[in-house]
Amino acid sequence: MTVVYLAGKMGSGNGACDCGYAESRPHDWVEHEHGCGTGFSEGNWRLDIVGEQPILGRITTFRSGYTYGGPWYIDRSNHGLEIDHVAGRCMGWVRDSGAVFAWISALDAHGTFAEIGYAKALGKPVFVAFDRDRISEDQEREVWFIRQLADEHCSVRNAGTAFAIFTHWLAARNAARLTYGSRW
Repeated sequence: MTVVYLAGKMGSGNGACDCGYAESRPHDWVEHEHGCGTGFSEGNWRLDIVGEQPILGRITTFRSGYTYGGPWYIDRSNHGLEIDHVAGRCMGWVRDSGAVFAWISALDAHGTFAEIGYAKALGKPVFVAFDRDRISEDQEREVWFIRQLADEHCSVRNAGTAFAIFTHWLAARNAARLTYGSRW
């Protein structure tokens, strides 16, 4: 099974309430149980790919042989993990993955850009997909360095389609490596 790190924005909050929950965001992207309306306004694109919300510490397999390798949302409230250690945890998950798929839906995805660079430095296969509905061709050209770091890239309308392209690319890449050796 190939462990894939799904890099990309985790989502954005849509407000806070007086419930004391303002400092945290649950890793499963649901609204607060008491119905205050606080939650995430940006959809969780990873659900379109994985089919379920991955839970930290549990192996999640999806799409015929892929294993979810991160990231998991970390804040002050979940899993006893310190928010100050997020970058280190993410870099560990990238290091432990077999490939990195990055969904770029905003140009302020600074953490994602760092993960792409780190994965490239480790020699991981890196596939970058741009959200065509949110990133224009001109904006995509602005992040030319990220495109150059990627082993392959595309621009499509949704993460599910991009991941399907990624799986075909990765399979072809792996087959070529078996046939022609590690130089491919």
